[in-house]
Amino acid sequence: MAYKLSASRPLDIGGFRHHVWQRLPAGSPVHALTRLIRFYGTLLVFMATSFTARGADMDGLAAQLERQWAKISYQMPVADQKAAFRQLLQQAAAVRAQFPDQALPIAWQGIILCSYAEATGGLQALDDVKQARDLLLQAKAIDPDVLAGTIDGYLGTLYYKVPPWPVGFGDRHRSLLYFQQALAVNPAGIDANLLYGLYLIDAGSFAEARAHLTTALQAPVRAGHSEYDTGRRQDIEAALARLR
Repeated sequence: MAYKLSASRPLDIGGFRHHVWQRLPAGSPVHALTRLIRFYGTLLVFMATSFTARGADMDGLAAQLERQWAKISYQMPVADQKAAFRQLLQQAAAVRAQFPDQALPIAWQGIILCSYAEATGGLQALDDVKQARDLLLQAKAIDPDVLAGTIDGYLGTLYYKVPPWPVGFGDRHRSLLYFQQALAVNPAGIDANLLYGLYLIDAGSFAEARAHLTTALQAPVRAGHSEYDTGRRQDIEAALARLR
């Protein structure tokens, strides 16, 4: 639990500052000490509030990126998505610039760049995909559990979707390792099971794919992530339809 000072009652020591302050001579040592206590009390309150607000701002800004990503991905016509993702990338870069050493903004910049590359398509998107991979790896290096397995799922997808050397960095073995890591971090997670399920469909392992997609569909909608999780359910239903 984090402890913080109450901004409504900064260092109110038994009513001392209300009843004694007015009667002290302006130059007395007690007067100076009391002013010093008040100053540092106010400073501590400000610092506690500032750090709390800073953390809330990062989480709040990341949540905004997530909601906008979901709206573009699941509510916007495909023809308009590339331009929308390009604009969202600029916002993600601004959030990352505010919190350069935090995994969450870097992770979301990588995810959005993946979607932008997908909307671009073709070999022209390869540079964006490489940059997205590097961002996801950077986020994972800072916090291995950021986004609870989603990063590993995205890395697994990239390593099996991208062509192998000399064109790209594709690597089926490495892809499988990342999917396994995603499931180890979040075995019942919607992203880990959806992304691995899609991989299994492409690999021809249909029964196993259905099992993971069913697990993904059973994942509860998370508070604060309803747009994202609802959109993911569309992907799951579409994938399960391919298996019927």
